Amino acid sequence: MSRRWGVVIGLAAVALLLARGAHADELQLAQSWPPAGPSGPPAGPPPPAEAEPLVVGPRLMLRVDNSNARLQQATQLRWKDICIAPCGVTVDPRATYRIGGGTSLTSEPFTLPRASGDVYVDAKVGSKITHWVGLGLMIGGVVAAGYGLVVWQFFNSIHDDGVTSSAQDAHAIGRTFGIIFVSIGAVLELVGLPMFFSGTSVQVR
Repeated sequence: MSRRWGVVIGLAAVALLLARGAHADELQLAQSWPPAGPSGPPAGPPPPAEAEPLVVGPRLMLRVDNSNARLQQATQLRWKDICIAPCGVTVDPRATYRIGGGTSLTSEPFTLPRASGDVYVDAKVGSKITHWVGLGLMIGGVVAAGYGLVVWQFFNSIHDDGVTSSAQDAHAIGRTFGIIFVSIGAVLELVGLPMFFSGTSVQVR
């Protein structure tokens, strides 16, 4: 009987020692939380990201006669759209700009006259559609005038045989057709030239 009580008391003592060891490990783990970084002390929060510098420059006011036109800024790789009329945004005074985008013809590049205040850009915007229609009219005018000259020359090449008046009639027909087609060609050229050479003009002030 005494041996049995001795065994029970021994087991109880071992269980008490194990419980105290587990409690000590939990306490040490709680005191060391959060876990330390690889080099020792806990890592702090990451430094805040640096804010992008604010653009300081003039406010640009855009006035155009075509709602599709945009203010574009030159970058290293391409032209970037900035705004449409009336714009009113602050822009980089050192950059190069142009008017373009959509179906509008691009203007010549320009820079801003000052680094602060309001800058006004007035643009008369040409159309790509008008440009190519003008080219088509010019080509049609050349073809029509050339055809008229060929017809005129062909009928004038008929010689008079001295018996009939067919040669004179052919000359008259050739002259009439030639004048008509040359006139059509001239009209097409007069209409197509200003359409083809119409571009985008810009005034910056």
